[in-house]
Formats: sequence, structure tokens, C-alpha cells
Amino acid sequence: VRVLTKDAAPQVFEAVTPVELSAEKLAEYAGTYRSEEAGTEVTLIADRGKLFVESDQSPRQSLRPSIADEFTVNSGAIQFERDESGQIAGLRYSMPRIRRLWFAKQGAKRADE
Repeated sequence: VRVLTKDAAPQVFEAVTPVELSAEKLAEYAGTYRSEEAGTEVTLIADRGKLFVESDQSPRQSLRPSIADEFTVNSGAIQFERDESGQIAGLRYSMPRIRRLWFAKQGAKRADE
């Protein structure tokens, strides 16, 4: 889709194919993730073909896949980062007042280390 507006450069939007993930693929994301900056942990759980996030501060919430390695959740978005070998190193969480807060997957190396 191309959007033309007066006094602005054209904007081009491309269609995105919805991501469908197998139980095996969802299991790659499961684990405990820690943010040193926020001083908290979240746990991701793969269960019955879905991925969930929970923490001591919030109840279990369902994640919805959007594009490869990205999910949406009621309060924001989660983008996973992989290391050089393709393993998940951690995630970045964003919501209206938080941008790309880093959570390292416990037992994994950060992608830029």
C-alpha cells in the first residue's frame, strides 16, 4: 500500500505474513529472563501451543506472535534477540513509557557480548 499525502513524501507499507509457530519453536522462547536495570525477572512459558509471560508483579498473560521473533502483549511488545549461533540471548520489552528494556535469558549470552 502506498499512502500519498499533501506536502509529505510517499509512505509505502508492505503486507506482513502472520507468523505461525509450532510447539517446538515456542519452546525456544520459554525460560527465565532478568533485567538488571529494572531489578526484576519474567518467566515465559510455552503451553498448549501458546506462549505466556508472568512475573511476581503481574499475572500470566498470553503473547501473540506478530513477525519473526516479535510478540505483542496487552501492555506492549516483546522483541527477542539471538546470539551468533541463533540461540535466544534475551528480549527487549517496550510499552508506552518504556523503550527496549533489556532482559537477558538466564544461561544465555547477550547478542552484543
